[in-house]
Amino acid sequence: MIKRIPNDTLGIRDKAMFYVAFGAGGRRRSEVIQLKIEDIVERTERYCIVEIRGAKNQTHADEVLMVKIEGKAKRYLDDWLKVSGITAGVIFRQLKPRTHAIQDKGISGTQFYRIVKKRFIASGVEGAEHFTPHSFRSGFVTEQGKRNKNIYDGMAATGHKSRAQYEHYYQAGAAKNNSAT
Repeated sequence: MIKRIPNDTLGIRDKAMFYVAFGAGGRRRSEVIQLKIEDIVERTERYCIVEIRGAKNQTHADEVLMVKIEGKAKRYLDDWLKVSGITAGVIFRQLKPRTHAIQDKGISGTQFYRIVKKRFIASGVEGAEHFTPHSFRSGFVTEQGKRNKNIYDGMAATGHKSRAQYEHYYQAGAAKNNSAT
């Protein structure tokens, strides 16, 4: 899907949003659209550490989740910050329709949903009509499982306190993809 997104300003923003949503622990839609430059607490060539605030977590409402963004997610985020010139405030912003001029206003949850649907459907990926912003979270957990990564590291990245809730996100998929057989 990423390969089908053009490298114009809009495409660079969307790639960065998608990679951050997936690569930073399967972030929720609200966490992605609320992410601010000020939430980046450490930045190196290889990675950055961001603070995720306001996570959907009633038990630990004041808790701040520290998440690492590295690899392609970091590269795409750096590309977006360079192209956009954003140095303060919300990272993922609205663009004017025809000119793609970057606005001061961040994108809404509904806009993020529509961008995800549009990009996946346009990509021609099998089952694209079923993808939503929540697919980044489920996809992250599923990929962690398929790669035999430590479940507790995965839970630390997503912010899950309960193993049962974390495992609820795992999508085993079709029989032809089942590595257990």
